[in-house]
Amino acid sequence: MRKIYLTIFLAAALFLTSCASWDLLGIGAAEAFERVMEDADEVWDEEEETFLGWQLYMPGADTFLFLYGDYWPLDIALAVDYRPFRDAGFAGFRHIEDGIISPYGHIWIGASFEIDAAGQTDEMTPRAAFEQILSYRPELIAYHDTGHHYMLHFGDSGHMIMFARDISTQEAGMVFMLNPQPFINAGVDVRNVSGWHFGPHETMTIRGQNVTMDFLVKTFDLR
Repeated sequence: MRKIYLTIFLAAALFLTSCASWDLLGIGAAEAFERVMEDADEVWDEEEETFLGWQLYMPGADTFLFLYGDYWPLDIALAVDYRPFRDAGFAGFRHIEDGIISPYGHIWIGASFEIDAAGQTDEMTPRAAFEQILSYRPELIAYHDTGHHYMLHFGDSGHMIMFARDISTQEAGMVFMLNPQPFINAGVDVRNVSGWHFGPHETMTIRGQNVTMDFLVKTFDLR
């Protein structure tokens, strides 16, 4: 009987420890994301006067967009400059695959998390919207110990962003990490996309596996 109680106690302790670890991860990620988004601009549908979300302009011609509700097909998106990809062989303003669309001089890489928009209001903050992802899709959030960055996966597409745990001290405030395969399929020479680095990087899958994969990577200093 003592063995049974001991087994139950250890199992409960392990469960509570894992929950505490996840809670700390979630709190840390939300706080870090809030700091990253401090300078983000609001996005409005001017015709409908409807609030859509926020956009954070990166140094250069790229943008990170965090949207929510039923007003937009993507909940989160990277709008990256089309020209370096065009010069590397990508031709066509059209949908190719895995949430990638390229209108208006930018390639849009995004994901829809299918989060219920009920109860969302114009007073929603980036942190509150991010916490909805934590609540509905916690598997999309991870932490990279080596670089001290949080990761936000764009679903199963292989695309993600990483953002600094401490934006005030880390040079890589935000990192765009793209799955190169859709671009390769679209004719891009991924080793020759100006401003982007192609190569292997350690990461964690949405199933919690530590892996090394090839990515197209662009790093931004937001200090």
